[in-house]
Amino acid sequence: MTAPKLPGSSRLLKATRNRWAAFWASPPAKAVDLDADLPRLIRWAQATDEHDRAAETVRQARLVRGSMGQPVLNPLVAYLAQLEQTIRAAEDAFGMTPAARMRLKLDPPTGEEADPVDELQRRRSARRAAG
Repeated sequence: MTAPKLPGSSRLLKATRNRWAAFWASPPAKAVDLDADLPRLIRWAQATDEHDRAAETVRQARLVRGSMGQPVLNPLVAYLAQLEQTIRAAEDAFGMTPAARMRLKLDPPTGEEADPVDELQRRRSARRAAG
């Protein structure tokens, strides 16, 4: 499926634009109803962009000065946790993880597109069966 236009994409990180394109090239994208689902997917992309930006800020300054000058954990850490909940909910809803794809009963990719986690599990099972 061709990726729909991501509003404000020129202001988003390259990683976000790549993530958007990768989702639309994936098997779960085939199950998307653009009229119903596009706004939520746009929020997911914007949340991932915001997460990447906030995470970089936290990496640069994990501790900041509190109101009394004491070192405190950067308040953006709480914001990151909030963004992660938003991102995780969308990933579950749209089959962006191996467990979500299984739960949604989406056909697994084949060949070179195979999920590396699924491939690892298949190899482990084959080794156990071989003894």
